[in-house]
Amino acid sequence: QIGPSLAVPRTMSGEMKLFQMCQSNCQLSELVEFAEEFLQKQSEVNPQIGPPFRVGTITAFGFTRLERDHEPPENGTR
Repeated sequence: QIGPSLAVPRTMSGEMKLFQMCQSNCQLSELVEFAEEFLQKQSEVNPQIGPPFRVGTITAFGFTRLERDHEPPENGTR
């Protein structure tokens, strides 16, 4: 069984923010927004990280690739 997952480059500040967001039961859309902003900021300071970024979610309903201009489903469905 797969639980909600997020994969981004590891930083202490990023992990703390994710921990806090998960503890507050934030919505999937908030996690996706954080991940996109985090990746953009990391790409500005780390030459090993850069666009294009591909974002998707894995939920009990399977994998959903998110396009840049679309909101993620709130309940994790496609």
